[in-house]
Amino acid sequence: MCVNCSPRFTRAIIIIIIIIIIIIIIIIIIIIIIIIIITIIIIIIIIVIVVVVIVIVIIIIIIIIIIIIIILIIIIIIIIIIIIIIIIIITIITIIIIIIIIIIIIIIIIIIIIIIIIIIIIIIIIIIIDNNNNNNNNNNNIIINNNNNNIIINILSYINVIIFFMLLLKKTHDPLCTFAAIIIQSKRTVTSLIDQYKYSAIFNRIAGHVLR
Repeated sequence: MCVNCSPRFTRAIIIIIIIIIIIIIIIIIIIIIIIIIITIIIIIIIIVIVVVVIVIVIIIIIIIIIIIIIILIIIIIIIIIIIIIIIIIITIITIIIIIIIIIIIIIIIIIIIIIIIIIIIIIIIIIIIDNNNNNNNNNNNIIINNNNNNIIINILSYINVIIFFMLLLKKTHDPLCTFAAIIIQSKRTVTSLIDQYKYSAIFNRIAGHVLR
C-alpha cells in the first residue's frame, strides 16, 4: 500500500485545499468590504464638501445682498438729506428775497408819498400865498370868501389825486408808472380847478421837472 494513496493524505490535501479556498474567500470578502467602506467614506466626504461649498456660497450671497441693501439705504438717506437741505436753502433764499422786495416796495412807496406830499404842500403854499396877495389887493368880503372856497376846492382836488394814486398803485403794483400817472392826473384834475389863479404854467413846470 503506497503512501500517496493513503486516505489520511487525501483528507489532508482536501482540508488544505478547503482552508486555502476559505482563506481566499475571506480575503476577497475583506477586500470587498474595504472597497465598500472606502467608497462610502469618499461619497460622504464628497457630500460634505458639496454641502459646505453650497452653505458657503449661500452665506456669501446673503452677505452680498445685505451689503447692497445697506448701501442702498445709506444712498437713499443721503439723497433725502440733500433734498431737505436744498429745500431749506431755497425756502430761506425765497423768504429773504421776498422780504427784500417788500422792503424795497415800502421804501419806494414812502419816497413817492413823501414826494407827492411835498408837491402838494408846495402847491398849497403857493395857493395860500396867492390868496393872501389877493386878500391884500381886494378888500371885498365876497372875494375873500371866494378865495377861501377856492383853497378848500384845491385841497380837496389834491386829496382826490392822492386817492387816485393809492387806487392806481394797488391796481398796477408799479410805483414808477403810478407816479407818472399821478403827475398826469394831477395836471388834468388840478389845472382845471386852479386855472383861474393862473397856476397852470407853474404846475406844468413842476410836473415837467418831475417827469424829466
